Order: sequence, then C-alpha cells, then structure tokens
Amino acid sequence: MKLHEVEDAIAAHGVDIIETEYVADGIWGCYMKPMRLILVRHGLTHAARTATLLHELEHVKNGDEGHQSPRAEARINRRVARTLIAPDDWAAATRAHMQPTVEGLAVELDVPVWVVVAYVESLSLFM
Repeated sequence: MKLHEVEDAIAAHGVDIIETEYVADGIWGCYMKPMRLILVRHGLTHAARTATLLHELEHVKNGDEGHQSPRAEARINRRVARTLIAPDDWAAATRAHMQPTVEGLAVELDVPVWVVVAYVESLSLFM
C-alpha cells in the first residue's frame, strides 16, 4: 500500500493527520479518537511514515481509544507487516542474502525493522 493510499483511507474515515515534533519519545504516531486526529512524528522516512500511518489506521478501524494491550498492538503490527510485505517480495529478499538479518531485510524491503519483526512473528503463527 502506498503512502497516499494510506492517507486517503485515513481521510475517508474522517480523521486528520498532523505531522509534529510533539510526540512522546519512542512513539512514531498516535491516534486521538476524541479529536479524530492522528499525530505522526515529524521527520520519519517515507517507509516509516507509511508503516506508522497504516498502524494508526488499524486503530481508527477498530475504534480504539489510546494505546492498546501488548497483544493487540502486536496483532496490529502483524496486519501492517502483511499489508506492506508481499510473500513473493519476502521470498526474494530472503534469497538475496546468504544470512539475512532483520536490518538487511528491512533495507531490502524498504520497511522499518519493526515491520520485518512483525512479519516473522506472523509466519511463526502458521508453523
């Protein structure tokens, strides 16, 4: 899913996006349900912004209020990973490296490291 498609999907839900430096340390984005607003950290890479907004879009769709349980956040991360990484792309990326690392796969797939970790977690659910 491309960044503009994610932004359009968020807008279709009547939610605005504001890029700001005033997001808590370590947080890339947050959905503020009462204000119908997503705050996204200023200066994220294109890939990080796309993944972050997809994550927040899941909160919008779920009607979530605030940060969810670790289990719910992990489930959302796995959905984001499955949206951003196609199985064929994953297979090609893992074949391209003799000993693939999470960081190397993230570069190859043009996604943040947390998306690769979530994708691996999603694969382990089927094993």
